Amino acid sequence: MLLKRKSTVKKIVVGVLSGITQFLYFGTSNSNAAGCNTKNSEKCFLKYAKTCLDSSFAAVSRFLGTKKEVGKKHVKTVYMFGSPSTGKSNKINKLTGSNFETGEMYGVTTAVNCVDTYLSKDKIKFCDTPGLHKNANKDELQGIEEAKKRLHEADVVIVGINVSKKLEDQSIDEIMQSLAASKSKNDKQKFIFDLARSDKIKDETLKANVINNFKNALKERCDSLNCIFVVTDTDSAESMERLKKELLSKK
Repeated sequence: MLLKRKSTVKKIVVGVLSGITQFLYFGTSNSNAAGCNTKNSEKCFLKYAKTCLDSSFAAVSRFLGTKKEVGKKHVKTVYMFGSPSTGKSNKINKLTGSNFETGEMYGVTTAVNCVDTYLSKDKIKFCDTPGLHKNANKDELQGIEEAKKRLHEADVVIVGINVSKKLEDQSIDEIMQSLAASKSKNDKQKFIFDLARSDKIKDETLKANVINNFKNALKERCDSLNCIFVVTDTDSAESMERLKKELLSKK
């Protein structure tokens, strides 16, 4: 950082000095060419000096403006989407160490709620959305429709799927249709399928089989979506690190 600052200061100083040098070294010949003579030489020389300095400061301003534009970082937008009761809101808190509120009722999100926060050193806009399910009430349905319309805004969509429940009971067709529609508007989107609630399955052999079946079933539906799968347990720091790694990955 210190080297970058020194480099910037050096370029500014060089820009200013070049304008002064241009005037001092080439002042007589250039000012004469500009129409200066013995009668108006003092006034003309001052005017020429101002022109040289203005030119050098303008160059420095352009340089700084370019640096500012180049250094401007894109804020990654992440949407938490998918089935209800997959810990979407809680994962935002676990990942960022924030205290993100879900909605009007504990554990129930009824609208699209966004928060600007940091994950490692990256500024990220997290947006929580209502879970898609067949028995959604009026408020939830409005929130779901809003989420579908805005889903294309996301750079990354974390799709929550509850592996402790049957896939066919989780509005999976509606979820996949929403992802495909979003992808058609933003083909650079990344989809991370969060296979959540794995901790609800106590038998390790059964858990492995269930997760494998979920992955195979979802891969068939993903087609060109290039889905990534992460198995999570909200209380597991290790699984949160896996999710975080995929989230921050540039691939």
